[in-house]
Amino acid sequence: ELRTAGPSHLLHRRRGRVYVLMATPGERDRGEVWTVDVDFEFQAARRLTAVPPEHPCARLHGHTFRCTLSVSGGLVPGLDWVVDFADVERVAEGLRGVLEHRYLNEIEGLENPTSEVLARWMWDRAIPTLPGLTCIVVGESTRTRCSYRAAPTQ
Repeated sequence: ELRTAGPSHLLHRRRGRVYVLMATPGERDRGEVWTVDVDFEFQAARRLTAVPPEHPCARLHGHTFRCTLSVSGGLVPGLDWVVDFADVERVAEGLRGVLEHRYLNEIEGLENPTSEVLARWMWDRAIPTLPGLTCIVVGESTRTRCSYRAAPTQ
């Protein structure tokens, strides 16, 4: 799928990855890549179904999940931004709306809702509207989090 992201940007999306095929000469010369991050939170309950019954996460429990959507790329000429923060915030709000105060195990695709599975689940829903998406972080506490990035294609 090819799409434009400004007068001198042509993007190619293949297997969830976005490649800039054209950029302004200054961006090519300097090799600049910018990343825009948008954080959001949601509260939800879960239990992990693949762990032994004595594992604490096998029991029903809840988290305040702290997440980050990261979009990377060159600056769009004339706008001097990678993406409008509002576009990323809309995607974050859509994800939050589906997950907020839910029992995650009841959502299709989240039957064993580890943070890793949750990050990939979010990626699959966000990438169609955020083709520059490069990373999703899912934190389940202030000390623990995981990051998901699509594997580079050859």
